[in-house]
Amino acid sequence: MENYLKEKKLFGINNFLIICVLISFIIFIIYIAFFKSNITSELISDNYYEEEMKYQEIIDECKNTANLSQKINIKTISNGIKICFPEIFNFKNTKGNIILLRPSNKKLDSYQLLKLNSQRETLIPANILKTGFYQLILRWNSNGKKYCLKTYIKWNPN
Repeated sequence: MENYLKEKKLFGINNFLIICVLISFIIFIIYIAFFKSNITSELISDNYYEEEMKYQEIIDECKNTANLSQKINIKTISNGIKICFPEIFNFKNTKGNIILLRPSNKKLDSYQLLKLNSQRETLIPANILKTGFYQLILRWNSNGKKYCLKTYIKWNPN
């Protein structure tokens, strides 16, 4: 009889502990869901659907870039991001856009016209960059042919 009461008491304590752990877990999940939901993620573009419709054109432009015999050279230097184009591109008739997207903060996105100097280089100045990761999108037209390059860059001025 003593063993029976002892086992019944243990069974009750075990059930109590299991219920406490279950309730603690539920409270933890509720806390995470409601109070830690301040992680921000922004859409890369407000016009996502419209841009998606033009995606085949971008794929073709990226194929043109991949087929280049000389590749574009992108360097992070102390005063910004330097983009060097190969000799096949003439600085006078190469026009396009440089887009820097910051997935974590849309306010840090940057858009500028592609302007090559006589050495076929352009610079994204350091004063518009903040430490972190960017997606660099270059879209340009040269001699009637369109090109696109997408890559990720980590900007750290140090």
